[in-house]
Amino acid sequence: SFMSRSLIAVPNRSSVQTTVQKAIYLTIDYTATLAERGPTVPNECHRKNGEQHHSDRSNSSRNNHRIRWTEIYSQLFEEKRKNPELRLVYADFTYSTYELKKMTIGIFSDMEANQNTSNSQSSENDTKIKSLSSLARSSSSTNEFINILLLGESGVGKSTFINAFANYLHFQTLGDAEKSEPIVIIPVSFLLTINDNFDEKIIKFGHIDSNENHNNSGQSVTQQCKSYVFDISNEKKLRIIDTPGFGDTRGIDQDDVNMEGIFSFLHNINYLNGICLLFKPEVVQLNLYWQSCLIQLFDYFGENIVNNFIFCFTNARSTFFTLGNTRPLLKKLFESFPRKNIPFEKNNTFCFDSEAFRYLVAIRDSIKFDPNERHDFEQSWIRSTIESERFRDFLCHLYEYRKNYEWQSIKDVQFQINFMIRPILETMRNLHRNIILYNLNLSIELSATYEISSSMICYTCNRNPEKFNDFWILPDHLHNSLNMCTSNEPKSIEYRLNYQAVDHQVNESLDNLNKYLDVLCETSARFAQFLIKNSQTQ
Repeated sequence: SFMSRSLIAVPNRSSVQTTVQKAIYLTIDYTATLAERGPTVPNECHRKNGEQHHSDRSNSSRNNHRIRWTEIYSQLFEEKRKNPELRLVYADFTYSTYELKKMTIGIFSDMEANQNTSNSQSSENDTKIKSLSSLARSSSSTNEFINILLLGESGVGKSTFINAFANYLHFQTLGDAEKSEPIVIIPVSFLLTINDNFDEKIIKFGHIDSNENHNNSGQSVTQQCKSYVFDISNEKKLRIIDTPGFGDTRGIDQDDVNMEGIFSFLHNINYLNGICLLFKPEVVQLNLYWQSCLIQLFDYFGENIVNNFIFCFTNARSTFFTLGNTRPLLKKLFESFPRKNIPFEKNNTFCFDSEAFRYLVAIRDSIKFDPNERHDFEQSWIRSTIESERFRDFLCHLYEYRKNYEWQSIKDVQFQINFMIRPILETMRNLHRNIILYNLNLSIELSATYEISSSMICYTCNRNPEKFNDFWILPDHLHNSLNMCTSNEPKSIEYRLNYQAVDHQVNESLDNLNKYLDVLCETSARFAQFLIKNSQTQ
């Protein structure tokens, strides 16, 4: 959906329905688009359902629309000059099947109700195209979900932190928690020393999750990004995105693969409220990958993402709920970046202790603790509950970092392009098949089925060709993250391609099939040329 600080082109027809709110709309008709673009636009407009092509409008009509478009164009840029917060977005309706008659600037009634009426000297257009920055900020408070990305090195306890936070919000005291079943959002497994002989026991709790691998020490337990949603207030739900830890024993290449997986997962997220960076308070040296991680975050989100950084510390009971030695190490790391003044203060820094939650899980496994140990855990629970409530209140007042607004970067564009490549190529490939099959009165239907977020596609193993009409096709081979091959070939995928042999032609003429294929080929070639030229200027 379009956000509130945009100017957007839409058809000026009563039959067009939309749920977009808090946006100013500019309607531009087909003829005006041609007039503005001149000879660079084809003289024919493609219509659906086999309708005939129609020619361009007369020169007089073109000139009239050009004049009107120039007026609108000048007006918009004047408003842009007055209000730098305003963003101009152009949508091309050249190939719309509707004939748009007028160009107007309109506004939703809910925006008019929120207009600042104090400036009685404003013109009619100033009234319609107003400062939208306040609307953009207020819109954050109306969203039900708070999206938080959780990052940290392997072993820091991200999954345990999520479980502990949910329990600290739900149970005010350790005594209350002991009377009920623990809230386990993610299955937990940890090693516990249980007696004076230092015997060790693995404590497990929660349902088995294929995304959590507790069997390989040193490797990230969380295999792929996965979001977990739970209520944190009457009005708000927290969507916290758990991620694979870096500093994986499989090496820096695996860390890079994990970061690519994180950015790939975020492709479907329209906004983030914050990035939570998780640390332990007493470390001698920061993981070297932290610097690479932050650089990639800046590349992907833009440097202003630092204003949405949140610093959380686990196991803070050992440092009396302070930051310990980690704080000066982080300060030194931040000084190495061109972007200075990274916010790292009391209001966006939080200290927790997950040991009290582990105690809660351990007693469910009949592990005994002496009264002094329980007292320590009880005090830790109280401190962590207070900090969790402060953390919750902080999250509820975070403004969104929105895709295509604050969130703009070449890296994000690259991911969007990468997601486009496969659907385009597979569409072209199946068009070519159906062109060949046309005179045989046969065709192949191509469709896609949604897969779970942890699915991976591999192009190297277990791909046995299957025959569909006269074509042998290698089907998609998908597996979950715990069944990955070791070649680093698997890639995250959200869908599986399906093929079906059909005993009749496609419901299109052969000419249309060839035209569709030609358009895709030409457009892909031009787009590739644009990307090559653009990369050479970077």
